[in-house]
Amino acid sequence: MDFLPSAQGAPAETAEPTWPCTRCDTANPLSASVCSSCGGGFLAGIRDNEKPLLVLPVVGDLGAMSRGRRLGLALALVAAVVLPLALITLLLTQRPDTVPDIAPGTTVSSTTG
Repeated sequence: MDFLPSAQGAPAETAEPTWPCTRCDTANPLSASVCSSCGGGFLAGIRDNEKPLLVLPVVGDLGAMSRGRRLGLALALVAAVVLPLALITLLLTQRPDTVPDIAPGTTVSSTTG
C-alpha cells in the first residue's frame, strides 16, 4: 500500500486566483486593482453600503471629516483632559516648608555620619 499521493492523480491548478467585484460580481485577477467590467476599485462598494464607522453625538461622523478637522478635534480633546488635570495638580500640591533660608554668601556643608 502506498500512502503518499501520486503526482499523476492530482488535478493541475493553473488558473490564476481571482477576486470578485463588489459592484458587478465579475471575477478579476489578483494582479488587477480595478474591475475589468465596471472599473470599480478593489473592495470599492464595501464602504458605500456600510453605516458610518464612528459617529459622535455632538461632532458627527468622523469618517466624513477631513484630516485637519480630525486633528483639531483630537487636539481639543487632549487639551480638555490635560488642562484640568494640570490645574488640579497645581492647586493641590503644597509648597515644601522644610527648605531652609540661606543668606547670600553663606555656604552649606553637609555632613555624613
